[in-house]
Amino acid sequence: MKIIITILFSVSVSLLFGQKYAQIDLGSRNSKEVSIGLEFNGIEVISLCPSKTYKFKMKVEEIKDGGESSVASGVEILDSFNSFRIAYNDLKTIMNESEVKEKIKNLENEYKKIEDGNIKKSDLRILKDELISQTKEIIYFDFGLRKNQLIRFWVFEVDEGKEIKEWYNSFSTPTGLNFVTHFGFTYGLNTFKTPNNFYSFDIGSPGGASDSFKVTKLNSNGADFLKDLSITANFLFPIRNKRNKGESDLKFAWLAGFGLGGETRFSVFTGPALMLQDFVALGFVIGMTNTYKLNGIYKEGQILKENLNFDQLHQTGIRPDLMFTLSFRLSKKQVSGEVEIVN
Repeated sequence: MKIIITILFSVSVSLLFGQKYAQIDLGSRNSKEVSIGLEFNGIEVISLCPSKTYKFKMKVEEIKDGGESSVASGVEILDSFNSFRIAYNDLKTIMNESEVKEKIKNLENEYKKIEDGNIKKSDLRILKDELISQTKEIIYFDFGLRKNQLIRFWVFEVDEGKEIKEWYNSFSTPTGLNFVTHFGFTYGLNTFKTPNNFYSFDIGSPGGASDSFKVTKLNSNGADFLKDLSITANFLFPIRNKRNKGESDLKFAWLAGFGLGGETRFSVFTGPALMLQDFVALGFVIGMTNTYKLNGIYKEGQILKENLNFDQLHQTGIRPDLMFTLSFRLSKKQVSGEVEIVN
């Protein structure tokens, strides 16, 4: 069987103990992407038909010819073992990849039926093993695998130099945790109204000593653009790290951030965001903002005998809110998990 290999890299020729390979079974229709570890050394293709010619492709860069098989040299030996010969020829001439495993099993079974004392059994084993070896091919990686790689792999059946059938598989290495740091602005929608603030209103007699004060609302403290706007730092984690060439520059991310707004309001928030490459992000998030509310020991309209300042009248609290955030990456470098695509 002649094997034509067109690959992305030169094929390694050394077989080391303990090497690990990603496997592609041509007899199976499963072509979903498979995750592989960084310790893998190559790709093993099984269920090849010995009577066919195949081409393995990662990238058109190097062609390697596997040479013609020499299995036919044992015809005279096979004639003495009819059942074994039939199983051998069935595998040798098979044209359907989905039946290769079954034919290998039949050949192994027929070999086991031959008595151990038969002097020709060792010759038959050599013929069997050589033929079975033609049903698989290993393509080695000559580079170290890294995180965030997507390796594309094609197998073509070739007839008279023409590709007449194709199998496609892909393998992905583990994905690293990637995030992008942005700076920008976040606006609280004041969905849950900020508590009112109060002050001590002097209700004492004109010209007399002030000994009576009323807890009075300072302002409505509703939506206020400047108070609800904060300067923020955002951290974005792309939801889908893999992005193929030619796909949109827009991608979804999960955002977490914190900000500082008017009246020193500190806020933290998280939620989904839409990113344009790494450089601009728009998010709709849920956040918590610190705020001031009337101290629980007082109530609106209460008469006091002393003039209390703002801090004495209020206590800090936490207020939930819905927010929009717009942020930018200041660096020009693209860093958010762009997958190195090997094709």
